Amino acid sequence: MLRLNVAAEPHECYLITRNQKVGDSWVKKFEFGIEGDGNDKLLRKYGVDVKKVHKFWVVREHDEFTYPSFNGLEITPPTWKPKDYYGKGVRVVYPIEKTDGTIEWNIAEREEVRINLLAHINQNIMKNKDYTDATRAKFTERIANMTLDELFADQECLKVMSPAWAAPHSRENMILRKMRNNAVRRYPKEFSSAFQELTYTETIDETPRDARIDAEQALEAEVEQHAGTEQIAHTVQFDEATGEVISKLEEEPKKDTRTTVKKAAKASPAAETVQEITTDDCPF
Repeated sequence: MLRLNVAAEPHECYLITRNQKVGDSWVKKFEFGIEGDGNDKLLRKYGVDVKKVHKFWVVREHDEFTYPSFNGLEITPPTWKPKDYYGKGVRVVYPIEKTDGTIEWNIAEREEVRINLLAHINQNIMKNKDYTDATRAKFTERIANMTLDELFADQECLKVMSPAWAAPHSRENMILRKMRNNAVRRYPKEFSSAFQELTYTETIDETPRDARIDAEQALEAEVEQHAGTEQIAHTVQFDEATGEVISKLEEEPKKDTRTTVKKAAKASPAAETVQEITTDDCPF
């Protein structure tokens, strides 16, 4: 429908089923969401007057960067001089070439991600049974005006965040992902049908998308953190006398040869006619 490829690498979208409570019973809910390069692809296909989306810039904390300047309708492009490729990303810049030949620069800042993180924390607080309505409201009010770094430095916030946000080694990937999404989604799009627009609008909702991506990144974070620290127990059978592990191998099915096929044909004649299969007649 949106012409995204679920099998693309880097990922463009995902298709999963969720458990959802309806009344007193749980049902399976089908969910589609956009992730990774999916938003970039939608910008290229449905962006208003978009001719080409150039490779985005990741401006890091030690880089030299100047913002674009404006003189009426004339735009002086931004400048960027990288100093390294491992510092914290502070902004993402998307150069977008339009059909009239002009270039538009969509910029998303690191500090904007605090809105995404606050939404994530508040969503987790709503599901947390350790909080009452009063303590939940007090906590939400306390963190409302915190900066992004202050949220990451707050121990209570870290406990509420998913591992994808809380773990330092996966945190920067999440921040970069959110900056890219914020830069791309704000650009106006024009879909060919109302159904396409509705589907896209539903994926803008932070709750289901974050839940899936955070779970994916949290698993990676946990695997990296505990790699080589636990032994996985397997139930095996062994000979008590020799200590040798007993492995039961399944016998491979015997392949029919020309001879066995010929004998089988002779042994099982048809009700009316018996015809011998020769090597010339055998299709294999």
